[in-house]
Amino acid sequence: MSGTTYRTIVGNIGTVYDGPDASEAQEAWSHYVRQSRSGIGRASNEDVTLLVTHPNGNEDVLLEHYGHDPEEAP
Repeated sequence: MSGTTYRTIVGNIGTVYDGPDASEAQEAWSHYVRQSRSGIGRASNEDVTLLVTHPNGNEDVLLEHYGHDPEEAP
């Protein structure tokens, strides 16, 4: 089995980071959460999720930001 991997996924964009560096994955997560909250750009109001895949294949959510529908109140 390979080592631990991290994945940052953004709603309508898809995977924006997939690799072994937890700090890089969290940096990408923070970057896209700011974009989601700003309401501007392709990631605006989108969900952002940081996942970890363990060497045994199990996957866990580390961080999750829920975007919102611009038609609804934030």
